[in-house]
Amino acid sequence: MTARQRVTKTESPSLEPTDNLAQALQTRMADLSRLNNDLNHLLEDAGIGAIFVDPHMRILRFTATASQLINLIPSDVGRTLDDIVTNLMGSDHLVVDVQAVLDTQTPRNVQVQTAAGLWFEARIRPYRTLEKVIEGAVITFVDITELKRMEQALRKGEEHYRAMVEWSPEAINVVRDGLFVYVNPAAIQMYGASTAQDLLGTPTRDRVHPDDYQVALGRLKLLTHQHVSAPLVEMRFLKLDGTVIEVQAQAKEIDYDGAPAIHVAWRDIAERKRAQTALRDSEARMQMADQVLHLAFYDALTNLPNRRVLNDRLNQTMITSKRNGCYGALMFLDLDNFKSLNDTHGHEAGDLLLIEVAQRLKNCVREMDTVARFGGDEFVVMLSKLSADKTDSISQAKSVAEKISVALSDPYQLSIKQVGKVDTAVEHRCTASIGVALFINNEASHVDILKWADTAMYLAKKAGRNLIRFHDGD
Repeated sequence: MTARQRVTKTESPSLEPTDNLAQALQTRMADLSRLNNDLNHLLEDAGIGAIFVDPHMRILRFTATASQLINLIPSDVGRTLDDIVTNLMGSDHLVVDVQAVLDTQTPRNVQVQTAAGLWFEARIRPYRTLEKVIEGAVITFVDITELKRMEQALRKGEEHYRAMVEWSPEAINVVRDGLFVYVNPAAIQMYGASTAQDLLGTPTRDRVHPDDYQVALGRLKLLTHQHVSAPLVEMRFLKLDGTVIEVQAQAKEIDYDGAPAIHVAWRDIAERKRAQTALRDSEARMQMADQVLHLAFYDALTNLPNRRVLNDRLNQTMITSKRNGCYGALMFLDLDNFKSLNDTHGHEAGDLLLIEVAQRLKNCVREMDTVARFGGDEFVVMLSKLSADKTDSISQAKSVAEKISVALSDPYQLSIKQVGKVDTAVEHRCTASIGVALFINNEASHVDILKWADTAMYLAKKAGRNLIRFHDGD
């Protein structure tokens, strides 16, 4: 056969020149390249370093941020992780954790420190084929050096506070009739006063933030009317210069100088608040890292694997096919009546249809097979581990393609939401043109296989749509 392959003889239309097809393929590949760049930019903009390793912990690729964070260089691709981590991290702990994830298939979060003293939160996740076979692991890094410094500063602050408590009381006020009658040295300092005389005899209300005064008043009533100690509460006090102090305070009734009074003990919690904020920020960054990684591998609308995952799985299936001698099949699907739905009812209706199509496709295949969204209204279905006999494999692939064709041709009941209006119910009928290409023994590239299936799909569409065409690879 020539490079212009023929289709099986279920139909015999003459092949058109492939220039347009080649151009279309180039356009699709350019789109894929732009998509990869966009996803890489998402990772980079989020400040996330990522390293991808295979099951033998050989480095497959890494992001530019990873290169900057832990000093990786292009020639590190292909090296095993333990070749470089010991020098970079000063230990092999990360290698042990990655191996554990590969062995147990259980994600891990660890904190690692580089030889230069930088700290990173490392999230190690396995990624698998649909057959649950580990394809490798992805390690993402977020710089938590500043958080570690704050934790260290917080620990030092707590040690200082314990020493202060040991040698002197907490900040303590004694209040009677709404006036300060006693303040200890710690309270004098925290209020920004020079001496106790700056505070004694002045209203305590002046030292409570206006927005928290009702809280303080409620606690006062609890003490004076119910004679119950007021539990710990967070609120805001004011220094003499008006600076806000975030505090944790508690109070109880006491007898002071022979008369009832209220004992208030409190501490400045600003440092703790800053640490809590830093921890929340770190958690938010890690959550964003998970979301970005998901976007890197899955379509945001249908949650199907995207072209990047499809290419990886197709390459893996081709390798498996060479090893076990069984055929695989790739189906390229294009919806036949999609544009009219968008034009009539808008993109929301089109999105609802694509989501339903994705679900129907998944219901037509085995767990080991792959359904991916290629872009727009195009989908790809990959079947693995068919028969070692070509005729049987064609029959198996044809059976699945016919099942898909029937499933997709059933009416779609779409409910389109409109703000302030009753939802619009739309019934739409949509079919698919399907091109099928068989492959075995890793004899062609994944690009060739996609092109074969795309060519067969084009011929199915040209022959009248809602048809199945096989590409003959002989």
